[in-house]
Amino acid sequence: MVQVELVAISIVIGSIYALMSVGLTLTLSVLKLPNLAHAEIITVGAYSVAVLVDYYSANIAVALFVAAIVGMTVAVLGELLVFRPLNSRRASLYILILASFALGLMVRFIIYIWAAEYNLLFVINLYPNKVLLSIGGFQITTLFVMVLPVTFAMVVGMHLLLNNTRLGKSMRAMHSNLSLAKVSGIKTGRVTLITWALVGALTGIGGGFWSIQTQVYPQVGFDVLLDIFAIVVLAGLTSFYGTLIASYIIAFSENLLVGVLYSTFGLSPSYEPIIPFIVIIAVLLVRPSGLQRSSEGTGLSFLKNIFRMDGGK
Repeated sequence: MVQVELVAISIVIGSIYALMSVGLTLTLSVLKLPNLAHAEIITVGAYSVAVLVDYYSANIAVALFVAAIVGMTVAVLGELLVFRPLNSRRASLYILILASFALGLMVRFIIYIWAAEYNLLFVINLYPNKVLLSIGGFQITTLFVMVLPVTFAMVVGMHLLLNNTRLGKSMRAMHSNLSLAKVSGIKTGRVTLITWALVGALTGIGGGFWSIQTQVYPQVGFDVLLDIFAIVVLAGLTSFYGTLIASYIIAFSENLLVGVLYSTFGLSPSYEPIIPFIVIIAVLLVRPSGLQRSSEGTGLSFLKNIFRMDGGK
């Protein structure tokens, strides 16, 4: 019975993981930037929904929409104030990664100051996550019903956008060769802004759903960042469908697998946080392409290529 409950929980958490991860996948697919400030977009999305629901009795759909707008704003401001000026100076990828880390710290401590001022250091989202149906211990909740279709719609939408639209063609051209894309007449600055807006909106929504599942505090996004990177690495860094599958693999490993090991062998659930580390190391050592079909342009090859290109500036 406990295992059946954990299956339902794993599906919900996996779906939210996918929403929080698909933005990072898009960042890597188009901009080739492992953005460490991604965590803070999750945090602002979580706070947006929790505060609106708790203190303003907002409808959950409206709260999620606001979370998308706030996440989008943070992501676009990060591009305009940090990444674009650095790129105009031809900063190396190493500098951009450090800048994303510094940007994340700055936003996180701004959230800390704001949360402390308004007594919001720890917020529990009061949205009623009711059990709508229970089948042999498998509980279908309101969060379950909401997050699954949204997750699948967002992942499929991103895949179709990247592969079947003019904007997606421009994004893929930038990924392949930024200089050639500029020469070809692609407005790379505009495409980059749209990319960051999409990243912020998707991640903000993911953070909003995450606030229903867990307590909200200024470091809530950072605490789940390792899981997000484990998912993206397992997915092969640039695959949206791979991100969806990897999200469920990580979620089931952290919940159902840990639960089974505890009930069968008495293994403490406190080992759960090491699972993302194990996944990242195992994937990079055994199959750098992750869930993608080949290692060409993915996994370690992808990272080696962008760092090699960067070194050749």
